[in-house]
Amino acid sequence: MDLKKSTVLVATFNKHKLEEMNSFVKEFYPEIGITLRGVWDLVSCLPEENGSSFEENALIKARFIKSKFPDASVIADDSGLEVSCLGGEPGIRSSRYSLEGTDEANNKKLLSKMKQVGSLDRTARFNCTLAYIDRNGSESIYKGFCEGVILESPQGTAGFGYDPLFYVESLSKTFSQISLEEKNKISHRSRALCSWLNSLERLK
Repeated sequence: MDLKKSTVLVATFNKHKLEEMNSFVKEFYPEIGITLRGVWDLVSCLPEENGSSFEENALIKARFIKSKFPDASVIADDSGLEVSCLGGEPGIRSSRYSLEGTDEANNKKLLSKMKQVGSLDRTARFNCTLAYIDRNGSESIYKGFCEGVILESPQGTAGFGYDPLFYVESLSKTFSQISLEEKNKISHRSRALCSWLNSLERLK
């Protein structure tokens, strides 16, 4: 496949995630001039995320897509929710926390495990780790975090994943109660993307 130099393949089948990433790039880094492209129409599947950390899982996906399209620049993220009172769960298993692996089932399991947890012990953070492989094969890692607390019931209808439960105290809202524009300013993914895009600017 012939890819423009301005195109970066994103090793994801998650269209919500790609929408967030492209929205952030267009709003805050239009001068970079890159386009992020998903791979759901290029490969039939992504490799099993069997690493022991967010970084390992991000690299597994990025290296897989790079092996399929060696002339492309590739980025992959592994993101998840880390809840303090659960020892960092669901962590790298955030999207596969429940047997069903759906957002609804994952949120239900999380609330069940935190049923006896008091309001002072519900701190959590979102973690986003990006693995970037440039056209020459050089690998880099970028990370971003967002602190919050887990509510006892979902609030809001926007977003995806654990967003309805993740409450940001500075905004007095969950991730599901804010606009994509607001989310782009504070989210773990936007902070990781910021680090990556700033590095691209320095290389110009």
